[in-house]
Amino acid sequence: MLATLILAAGESRRFKSCKLLAKVNTHTLIEQQITLSEALTPNAVYIVVGAYAFDIKNKLPSSVHVIENKQWQQGMGGSLSYGINRLKKYDAVLVLLGDQIALTLDNLKKLKSQWLDNTSNIVCAGFDSVVGVPAIFPKQFHPDLIQLQGDSGAKKIILNNISTVVVDMPSAKIDIDTPDDLDKFINGTYY
Repeated sequence: MLATLILAAGESRRFKSCKLLAKVNTHTLIEQQITLSEALTPNAVYIVVGAYAFDIKNKLPSSVHVIENKQWQQGMGGSLSYGINRLKKYDAVLVLLGDQIALTLDNLKKLKSQWLDNTSNIVCAGFDSVVGVPAIFPKQFHPDLIQLQGDSGAKKIILNNISTVVVDMPSAKIDIDTPDDLDKFINGTYY
């Protein structure tokens, strides 16, 4: 069984407020990720919150399982480790970031389809010769993910696995770090 883990614990330092609650059209960034996740993995959507835990938790539907990382200051690797450590019952976990605003359900379905073809492989997004999340990590890689610390994410684990399947996904390149990024995305001038 596949679960989705949304990383949403950071302090959005460059955004200067909770970027995940910023609106694009009628939805916040986090609402968009939850909608995609619930369509892909119904009843198995988890979110790691931290810096803005109170604000984000109050905006979540009851169907989303909240994992509060009180040590969110330890970075994305720490939050990923904390979340994965609580999802041991799943065969695999799709990891995605709360601010990857351009992702579509089709993008995530492609990842899942590739994973279903061989459930022992990591399946990740690729763009501009870069690999990363969103990515599906089968259970055998969870111990490696649990060892992550600091700001290092899962890229090293992805790169060290020779059987990683890369799905071309230019939309994974777009994430929102500043209010200017958000304005550019809304106005269609992000690239």
